[in-house]
Amino acid sequence: CLSGSDGKIKEILESVSIPPSSPGYAFPTFPSGSLVTAGGFAAQENLLIDSSSGPYSGNEWHVYVKNTHTSDDKTLFAYAVCLALQGLPQNPIYLPIILDTE
Repeated sequence: CLSGSDGKIKEILESVSIPPSSPGYAFPTFPSGSLVTAGGFAAQENLLIDSSSGPYSGNEWHVYVKNTHTSDDKTLFAYAVCLALQGLPQNPIYLPIILDTE
C-alpha cells in the first residue's frame, strides 16, 4: 500500500540506566511527521515492565519500568520502528470547498 510513496522505515534504540528501587522510563521518539508502527524493549533482570508501556503518540514509544533491585542500577533498552513519509507537507494546507446550490 506504500508503492508510489517515498516512505522510509527507520529504527531508533534508547538505553537508560534505572537506579535501584526506582521507577524509570525510556521514550524513543522520532521527528514530527513520523508514525510509530512498532516497538519493544529488552530489560535486565529485576526490571518490572509497567502495563502502560507501548505506543504513546504518533511519533513516540514509551516503556515504563521499576527497578526492584535494592543496590544495583539496571539497564532498560527500548526501541521503536517508524514510517517516515517523505515529500508530504509537514503542515497540510486545507482549502475551503464552495458548493454552488443553483
